[in-house]
Amino acid sequence: MEQTDLFNFRMPSNLKQRFQQTCQNRNTAMTSVLNEFIHDYVTKSEKIETDTWEPIMLRGDESDENRWMK
Repeated sequence: MEQTDLFNFRMPSNLKQRFQQTCQNRNTAMTSVLNEFIHDYVTKSEKIETDTWEPIMLRGDESDENRWMK
């Protein structure tokens, strides 16, 4: 597994609560969603070749492979 770093940031409390609830409803870890979003953003912004990149999957994510198609 690739080395990871802790990443803290501030966000509005109500948005965090909605994000937590949405992730819980989809049985998806918040970290996995943020990692995928950040990866997509960087890839589109910098046109990075990402053939070997894989998102960090946390417990609970494996059973929800089509979570983005819901």
